Amino acid sequence: MVNYNYKFFIELINSFISNEPVKPKYDVEWDEIIRLAKINNLLGILFTSIEKMDKSNRPKEELYNKLKRNFLLQIRNSDQIDMYVKKVIKAFEQEDIDHIFLKGYEIKHCYPVTELRSMSDVDILIRKEDREKSDKILKDLGYKGNFTNCEVWDYRKKISYLEIHTSMVSDEIKQEIDYNKYFSNPWEHAVLTSKNTYKLEEEYHLIFLLVHMAKHFSECGCGIRMFLDIEFYLKKYSQILDWDYIWRELKNLELVAFTEIVFTLCNRWFHSEIPIEPFDLEEDFYEKITENVLLGGIFGFELSNYKLGMVRHDLNKSNSYFKSSFKICKRLIFPPYEELIKQKQYSKIKNKKYLILFAWIYRLLYILITRGKQGFSYLFDILFGKNKIKEQNETMNKLGL
Repeated sequence: MVNYNYKFFIELINSFISNEPVKPKYDVEWDEIIRLAKINNLLGILFTSIEKMDKSNRPKEELYNKLKRNFLLQIRNSDQIDMYVKKVIKAFEQEDIDHIFLKGYEIKHCYPVTELRSMSDVDILIRKEDREKSDKILKDLGYKGNFTNCEVWDYRKKISYLEIHTSMVSDEIKQEIDYNKYFSNPWEHAVLTSKNTYKLEEEYHLIFLLVHMAKHFSECGCGIRMFLDIEFYLKKYSQILDWDYIWRELKNLELVAFTEIVFTLCNRWFHSEIPIEPFDLEEDFYEKITENVLLGGIFGFELSNYKLGMVRHDLNKSNSYFKSSFKICKRLIFPPYEELIKQKQYSKIKNKKYLILFAWIYRLLYILITRGKQGFSYLFDILFGKNKIKEQNETMNKLGL
C-alpha cells in the first residue's frame, strides 16, 4: 500500500488542478510533504493547495509562513525571468535569429497559473548556423557562457539560466531507434508566432515531451512534475490533437506501450481524461513506480546514481558489467580531451592537448579533496551497482522501455 503521505501529496497536487480544497483523512507529516514538494520543485503549487484548506488542517504557522515566502519569491522570480527572456527575444529579432522555446518555458502556458510551472533554466532551440551569432548576442547582454557539449551551450545572468540548443534530442534511449534523426528537422514542424519566434506543432511537441520523459526514465528517473506537464498539456490540447498521427509516430518510435502507461498513471493520480482506456496496472508495480516518481525528485537523482544509467546503456554493447562500469568510472575521472575542454575550469587547455595529463591529475586531486567520501561512494555505486541495474531494467521493461 502506498504511504499515506505520498497519497496526500498527490491529493494536494489534484487540489491545484481542480481548484478544490482537500482534507486529510489521517495525520499528515508536513515535513515529509514539504520535502516531496521541494525535491519535485512543486513548493509553489503546494502552497496554493494548502491555502485553500481549512486552517485547522494546515501545517503549523512557521511552516505555513515559510511556504508563503517561497511562493511569493517564485512569483517574483518568474516575472523577472520573463523580463530577461523578452530582452533575449528582442535581441534575437534584431539579428534575425529564429528560435523555438522548448519544455518548461513553453509548457508553463498550459498551467492555470503560469508562474507556478517552476524551471531551473529556459531551453531555446536555434538553427545551427546561428550558433556563433547567438553566443555573441547573449554575451553582449551580460550572460556568461559555459559550453557543456556541442549541441547545448549554457548561459547565466543572475537568476536567468539559458540552455541554447541546436538539436532537440542527443541521447540514446533505445539502440535500434535513432531519436536524434527523428527530431533532426523541427523547423518543418514549427509555426511562426511572431517575427522570429516559432512554436512546435502540438502533436510534434507532445511526442517530444514523451520522448523526453522516456529519456529521463532510461537515464535515472522522472519526477511527478513531468507527468503534471502531460496532464495540463492534454487538458489544453487533447480535443484538437490528431491522435491517429500521434499513435502512428509513437509506434514508429516504439513508445506506444510507454505512452499508454504514462497516460494511465496520469489518470490514476490526477483523474485525467485520457485518449485511451486506462490499464489495470499490477498493484506492486503501481506502488513502486509511484514511490520512485515521488521520491526520486525531478530527474530521479534523489534515489539513483545518474551514471548507472550510462552503465546500463553500455551493457547493451559490452555484456560485461565490470567492463561497462570501469569504462564509465574511467571516463568520469579522466574524460577525453574533447569532453574536458567543454568544462569551464579546463577551457584554458584548449588547443594545448599536451597538457591533458596535468589536467587529469588536477581533476583527480580536486575530486578527492572536495568530494572525499561522497566521491568514493559515488564511484562505489557505479562499480558495484549490478543489483540496482537489474532492478532498473525490470522497471524499464514494465514501462515499455
